[in-house]
Amino acid sequence: MKTRPYRAPRLKHSALAATSGDGALEFRLSSCTGGICVERRRFRGGAGRTTHAMRFRSEASFLRWCEADALQFRFPLVYSNLKRRGRALLSTQSSPVAS
Repeated sequence: MKTRPYRAPRLKHSALAATSGDGALEFRLSSCTGGICVERRRFRGGAGRTTHAMRFRSEASFLRWCEADALQFRFPLVYSNLKRRGRALLSTQSSPVAS
């Protein structure tokens, strides 16, 4: 089976973190070595979709990225959920494991 070069692969083991009510925007989060991976998909009716994948090592860099995205003003609840779930995922990685 051939893969299309313009199609970004979906992150493995990613969980849907936040989505807009109309389905135009969705985020998926997953753990990765040294931080979290975020996949952002924006669907544009009739014009295709865009996919971005990023890795963040710290909560500060993740929150800066969230605050810099202009779509946070159009989808404030989506970004609120994204930040909450991203911080939770980062905190579980940084907390020591009890043995």
